[in-house]
Amino acid sequence: MTSGSGGARRGAVLALLLGVFVVGLRAPLMDLPLERDEGGYAYIAWRLTEGETPYLDWFDQKPPGIFLVYAAALALPGDPVFAIRLVAALFCAASALALFALVRRLVGDAAGLLAAVLLAWLSADPMLQGPVANTELFMTPWILLASLLSLRIFGAARPPVAASLAVGLALGVASAFKQVAVVNAPFLILLYGLRAPRTGSLGNTACFALWMGAGGALVWAAILLGFWLRDGLGPALDAVLLHNLDYAARLTLDQRLGQLRHFLPPLLPSQGVAWAIALVGCIVLARRDDRFPAIFLIGLAVANAVGVSASGLYFPHYFQQLLPALAALAAAAIVGIAPPLGMARRVAIGGGTALALAPLVVSAVGFWRLDPVQATQRIYPGSVFETMPVIAEEIASLTEPEDSVFIFGAEPEILFYARRLSASRYIYLFPLFGDFPDAEARQAGVIREIDEARPEVIVWIPNRMFFAPGTPQELTGWTWNYIDTAYFLHAFVVPDAESRGTLRRVEPGSDSREVIGSGRPWATIFRHAASAAAPEEGGAP
Repeated sequence: MTSGSGGARRGAVLALLLGVFVVGLRAPLMDLPLERDEGGYAYIAWRLTEGETPYLDWFDQKPPGIFLVYAAALALPGDPVFAIRLVAALFCAASALALFALVRRLVGDAAGLLAAVLLAWLSADPMLQGPVANTELFMTPWILLASLLSLRIFGAARPPVAASLAVGLALGVASAFKQVAVVNAPFLILLYGLRAPRTGSLGNTACFALWMGAGGALVWAAILLGFWLRDGLGPALDAVLLHNLDYAARLTLDQRLGQLRHFLPPLLPSQGVAWAIALVGCIVLARRDDRFPAIFLIGLAVANAVGVSASGLYFPHYFQQLLPALAALAAAAIVGIAPPLGMARRVAIGGGTALALAPLVVSAVGFWRLDPVQATQRIYPGSVFETMPVIAEEIASLTEPEDSVFIFGAEPEILFYARRLSASRYIYLFPLFGDFPDAEARQAGVIREIDEARPEVIVWIPNRMFFAPGTPQELTGWTWNYIDTAYFLHAFVVPDAESRGTLRRVEPGSDSREVIGSGRPWATIFRHAASAAAPEEGGAP
């Protein structure tokens, strides 16, 4: 056996072991109930398999890559929730492998392997909403692939066309999962300019940027052409581009800082040590004779921190985009400060790794000991995601597959679990109630949709963000009037002694106000009066 084939075999074994490790690390929490983003992606993916068109038939502000991956997951046998989480875990394994290859080339074998292990733990952290199959998990391996491919180009007198196109294709695919992946494009262009030979560096940098841009443009040309052929180009641009620009511009600097102060502190007990070691990694790499690894990894961190900050909301899962750079820098610190030879080096690397991982391991084991409901409540305090399957089961029992349902709220996972059609293309109502210039027009459109669809069931489960000062409320008042006119209360959900949602049905003929009393139900389910004998005293409590 040649040394080359032996190296390939060792690489394949290492890749397999890393993949099994990443998937196994995520397995204990794969059975958590879907949260609202996952529910929206799953619902649109289900409808995609029925021949419908995202954005035209169903509004969501994420690019279409996530719907395609979810549709592939739904095609797998068995429980769809487990399938979605399994596919997400496979993408995380791909990220770990790509980071290993990237850091190995920049810092060395030991740092590469350590970075992959750190990323596996950091990205699976429940406090970072790591078990959830959000867009960042699917975007990250493509960003790392683009970075890895770029290493083959930096320093070349002229950028190879095929390799430059491949970098752009990888970033184009990444941005097809989440738009903020594009922050890596100017970063890579700048790095190429810094490494290019002085003679003709400006022209060669422009050439690299051109071919990389062409690769990304090819991805998006194919996407936009597909929507144009399905008469969905306008709605796609409205959702993916225009609404996102409004979304990103609506927060002031003070509000952005307030969001950061709210969401960052809960992450520090599990993530903080590794992040602090990553800061040490910046210093360790900067002191090396070859400063390029420092420039590359610190620049990667800065670029993706910009991506994390784009919307100004700082939800925990947004920080997934930053984790590969942090894991790489932390690995560089641990390996870089270890003694150069012998047992002392292994002890130092082992001790540094244990220090970085200990808070993450403690956090993970604590969550593994909880049941899915308890784990969900800890990851999403104040949410009721664990109750949505119960509501969906009730709706499915009340309706036929062809019936529609209107969710006055932001919980499309109900629709997916129940496999029932939304009466409005807005499967969650955030775009209608934010501080957006077109919010009133969108509300008026939903009123027309509901009036025409005459949904069999209406679920009232509003989000408190709907009632911010200055938010238009035409849809709110209209919905209550519509319920009073044509619907009766069928059931409601209230917390039990353990803060778990309990569904209580209302007997026909009961006074809904008396049944609910002074309680504050998490959700109320209204059924159309034409479908059954309505109670004597009606609708909205």
